[in-house]
Amino acid sequence: MKGRDNVMDVYSQIKSDLEEAEGLMNDTYVTPSRVRPNLKTVQALLARVYLYTEQWDLALAKSSAIIESGLYSIEPLNNVFTIESKETIWQLMPVQPSWNTTEARQLLPTSTSASALGQMAMTEDLYNSFSTTDARRTQYVLSKTVGGNIYRFAQKYKAVAIGTVSEYYKVFRLAEQYLIRAEANAKLNNNQAALNDVNIIRERAGLVRITEQPENILRLIEIERRLELFAEWGHRWFDLKRIGRALDVLKLKQPDIQALDLLYPIPNSVLRANPFIKQNQGYE
Repeated sequence: MKGRDNVMDVYSQIKSDLEEAEGLMNDTYVTPSRVRPNLKTVQALLARVYLYTEQWDLALAKSSAIIESGLYSIEPLNNVFTIESKETIWQLMPVQPSWNTTEARQLLPTSTSASALGQMAMTEDLYNSFSTTDARRTQYVLSKTVGGNIYRFAQKYKAVAIGTVSEYYKVFRLAEQYLIRAEANAKLNNNQAALNDVNIIRERAGLVRITEQPENILRLIEIERRLELFAEWGHRWFDLKRIGRALDVLKLKQPDIQALDLLYPIPNSVLRANPFIKQNQGYE
C-alpha cells in the first residue's frame, strides 16, 4: 500500500501501456461500425496524452499518422455523429436495445410537449461564442422558448426516441486530431501548418478561411477547440486546466473560486481503505 503517485508518473504509466498496445494492434476493425478499438484508436489517445504532457513532436507524429492514414475523413456536420460517419475513430454502442445515446436523452427534451426541457442547458456565453455564420450554431444547438425564456441545448446527438438506432457515442473522432496537430505545430512554431488544420475545421462549419497569421494562434486554437468539442468528454475543462486558464475563465462565473477548487475531494471510502492517501487541500 502506498500514497498517491506524482501526476507525471501516472502519465508515464499511461504512455507505457499505450505504447505497448501500439505494438500489438493493427488498423483492422474486427467488428462493424468501429465499436472495437484498433491501432488508430490507441494512437488517438496517445496523441491526446502527448499533447497534455507537452510532447509536441510526438503529438504531431501520432495525430499525423491518423490524419494521413486514409481511413478517416471530415464529414458534413449533419453526419458527424451518425453510426456510419467516416470521421469516427472509435465509438460505443448503446447498451439498451432500441435506444440511441444517453447523451441525447439527457441533453435534449425527450417529450414533444411545448414546455419540455433537457436536463442541462448551455450557457449563453457558449452560444454567443459562435459567430452567426457558424453552421455549428444551428446544427449543434437546439433553442427553445419556454415561459418566455430561451433555453439552449447541445444537440450533437439528436436521436432521443426509442426505435431505430442511428447514433453511437463517439469516443475519438478525426476533428480532434486536426486540432491536436494544429496545437502541436503552433508550439513548434509551424504556424502556417497549424492554421491550415484549423481552417479545415472552420471550413466544415461554413466559415471563411483565415489567411493571415493571427497575433495569438494558440488562443485561436483554444477557441476552436471550445466550439468544435463542446459537450464532448469534458474537453473544455481539461483544456482550461492544462493551459493554466481555468481560474481566469471560471472567476468570471464564480469570483470567489480558488486554485484548490480545481480538484475534487477524495472519497471517504478511499481514505478509509488507504491511510497513506491524504485528502486534497480545502476538503480536510
